[in-house]
Amino acid sequence: MRGRNLLRSTLRDSDTAARLGSDEFGILLAAVHNVEDALQAADRIAEAFSPPFEIEGHTVDLEMSIGIAAFPQHGGDTDTLLRHADMALSEARRTGSIYSVFASEEHASALAAFKLAGQLRSALDRDEFILHYQPKVDLATGRIVGVEALVRWQHPEMGLVMPGNFLPLVERTSIAMPLSLRVVDKALAQSRAWEDKGFDLTMAVNLSPRILHQPDLPERIKRLLVQHQVAPSRLFIEVTESAIMIDEDRALAALDRLVAQGVTISIDDFGTGYSSLTNLRRLPTRELKIDRSFVMAMRKSNEDAVIVRSLVELGTSLGLRVVAEGVEDAEVLATLKTWGCHKAQGYHIARPMPAPDLETWIATSPWGVGARTRTVPALA
Repeated sequence: MRGRNLLRSTLRDSDTAARLGSDEFGILLAAVHNVEDALQAADRIAEAFSPPFEIEGHTVDLEMSIGIAAFPQHGGDTDTLLRHADMALSEARRTGSIYSVFASEEHASALAAFKLAGQLRSALDRDEFILHYQPKVDLATGRIVGVEALVRWQHPEMGLVMPGNFLPLVERTSIAMPLSLRVVDKALAQSRAWEDKGFDLTMAVNLSPRILHQPDLPERIKRLLVQHQVAPSRLFIEVTESAIMIDEDRALAALDRLVAQGVTISIDDFGTGYSSLTNLRRLPTRELKIDRSFVMAMRKSNEDAVIVRSLVELGTSLGLRVVAEGVEDAEVLATLKTWGCHKAQGYHIARPMPAPDLETWIATSPWGVGARTRTVPALA
């Protein structure tokens, strides 16, 4: 109630406000002569909502983003103006700005993104999403001990589309759950095939933040493990702290059940976002992955080197296995080993590649991979 009244207080009698979604409002500013007038209105709204709210004794800070489109330069009809205002809103959210004005130069890339989003469902139906695999090296033995499965989109017209260009779109659609499960399915099928060939490799899979909070997630993964006859201990689920914090109670419940089944939980991109010792102690994890941005900057930045070393020491002191991502040269690899880091992955070792290419690479790689006898899953 307070928020609605507060919004009204920033507008003129001639202006109109309407709720468009659970947390989105559309505002029609009447008799506005230029974009500058709209920006002044946006400033008034942002300033009105900047003080924290008191809700049942708790202080809540609101984050606001505003997208602006003006008639007639940004559109001559209601649908076009709303679509362009929504594009500007997405840009404001992406950049962390309070507001963004629709810009025609951004139109082409925005339309391309909308086009890709509309093709996601059919791409899933046509099985256009494929996996590449990036090896992980055990620094104590110098052997390849596992891989991370990374999704790619084999687009019929655009060729290979990298995840940064479509995964943010996936998170806004209903295919987040089926695509995540498809990735797990494909990864476990490949894990089974490699184990049958004698390769001793764990398989790491990233989960969508949306799927992490689904109550039936552990059962779905359990069924896939049984279907492919893969031991739960061979599967590593990589999640970020920020994904867990979306709905902490549900996420922790799901992760606890996965751990009880024998699956290993790995905290990805550690050192960014919500990273804290308090959170880390609560999470049912056995592995910590240091964000690549710190590792890649180690040689040029003493501050980043200190961060990486501190995170290695922190993880080790808590009894966790520590993995460094983004290793791009031998010097950084040697330094990480000296500091007691357990595993590493990055371009210095190998880029992500399709399964057949990985098998060829293993055969000629100086790293090598262990062999193992066939195991029977613990789940039934």
